[in-house]
Amino acid sequence: MFLIRDYRKPAILFGLLMLFTFVMVGCSPTPAAPTPDLQASVDGEALTAQPSATPTSTQEPAPTPVPPTSAPRPATTPTNVAATAGNAQAVVTWSASSSNGGSPITGYSVTASPGGATATWSSGALTATITGLANGTAYTFTVTATTAVSTSAASSATPATIPTATLTPTVASTATATQSVPWSACDSANSPVATYSYQDGGFQFDFDINPASSRVKQVFLGTTPTMGKRHQWDANNTNGFNLHHFRRTVFEDLSATSFIVPMLSPTSVPVNVTVTLNAQLEDASWCTALLVDNFSYNQGLQGADAITIPEGVTIDYDRYSGFTVPQPLAESVIYAMSSNDPYQERPGWMDVPLRDYPAKLRVALYGVPTTTHWQIAAELIEVIRAIAPDLDARFATTHEEVTMPLHVTACPEWKIKTEEHPCNSRGMDGSFSDGGYRDGGLAETRGYLWISGSSGYTTTLIRHEMVHQMGLGHVKCKGSISIVPDYQGQYWTASDLAAIVVHQEVRTTHGMTMDQARSALGIPKDSRWEELLADRSLVCENQVAAYDALAAKLQSNSE
Repeated sequence: MFLIRDYRKPAILFGLLMLFTFVMVGCSPTPAAPTPDLQASVDGEALTAQPSATPTSTQEPAPTPVPPTSAPRPATTPTNVAATAGNAQAVVTWSASSSNGGSPITGYSVTASPGGATATWSSGALTATITGLANGTAYTFTVTATTAVSTSAASSATPATIPTATLTPTVASTATATQSVPWSACDSANSPVATYSYQDGGFQFDFDINPASSRVKQVFLGTTPTMGKRHQWDANNTNGFNLHHFRRTVFEDLSATSFIVPMLSPTSVPVNVTVTLNAQLEDASWCTALLVDNFSYNQGLQGADAITIPEGVTIDYDRYSGFTVPQPLAESVIYAMSSNDPYQERPGWMDVPLRDYPAKLRVALYGVPTTTHWQIAAELIEVIRAIAPDLDARFATTHEEVTMPLHVTACPEWKIKTEEHPCNSRGMDGSFSDGGYRDGGLAETRGYLWISGSSGYTTTLIRHEMVHQMGLGHVKCKGSISIVPDYQGQYWTASDLAAIVVHQEVRTTHGMTMDQARSALGIPKDSRWEELLADRSLVCENQVAAYDALAAKLQSNSE
């Protein structure tokens, strides 16, 4: 097995070709008047319960008045803007402007991007629903405050929110009767009294006493990928999509007694989950209740849904159109099929098999990628089209077309402490796995990449892991993007590009040995070949000027 190691910082690359295993897990005394339901909303990797009705506690607080002598000015910017996706719509909530600038606030306006759809607010709870959105399209939302004087500056945009249509279930979780929450792992005398039921694609929870007035500090609904026959959800079997099913839905307003949590699958690839309710008491102890041990989503993202590429990210299909792929040389074959890093089982240079896959290269990013991450992917797709035209590299248009997903996940403290999550990889901030093709029975895949969104080196990480996806191991050549742990470059070098061609050449096939690849490419087994095998450091210097020019242009386009 060829192990690919990765790193936490540029100076410490620690790669590992992984089979991911994932698990995770979580009280009442003076009666209070019931408050309206809360609904969950997605905020990047985290989920937050937001008001779905009109609780009196969310009425607009009185803005801070300005001294009577002050001239009227615009209200301050609204804050804490959040959005909850629905079917062709989104519910947006926010906090009031801290100052009205000397003139009463008469309304708030919510704007969606792209498209510019708007919704207005004039009274009641600070929430508005924008309708007419396109399912599968990523939207952000901003809010402005209006007074008789002027309109405030727009708020910060929300994280991307994607409206989704209801799925037709194949294996659906069915409605359940109301039952008591089965708390465990805590003193039953101190656990909160609550009931729950599942219906209409969501869980409803009703507490006898609102958590805020009892000894409860925090409540969240947790999901983790359900254990399989091998006591794990093998990430290879889902092409890494199970990473997005480690989630927590926090009950934000604990002054309420009723909560609704929609259960929407964050991926089109089906992953069953274990569902738990978790409550932290004021003494920092936890109460946990197992609700469903093998929940099957019947709503969420579908394979036919369109993939939305961030505005401004494009692929120039003609950027390297004048490049002609040179005939591979002995140096590039040995470079392409050698590995030498301090973490491998046997020290020194070792041969690695040729890696290529039958599927075309269709890329999409999932989780919490930034526009920069998408731009790096576009930059690499452009040059791959020049050196490996047979792959027809491009962004996928729908989720079911994706053959190489790039998963970017946030790594909050609770994920770092979860043994089965890659955030708990003890220094590794990224990885590439082709196990879905090798072991998972996924014919239409070229493997998947995982990147920690909490790393400060994500652009280099993407280039590093992507060069593994294109076939290279850890080559001990100064300046290569694939070298670990020292002297790593930031871009694909001329030698890296020439070596990628060896793996993707139509005359070579997946699993070939170095000698078989040499023979297939018509390279003689002469004294030069034997000299290079005896001292593989000789292969580090590129021998073809065309690759020097291509690498220089790639770096220039990336800066």
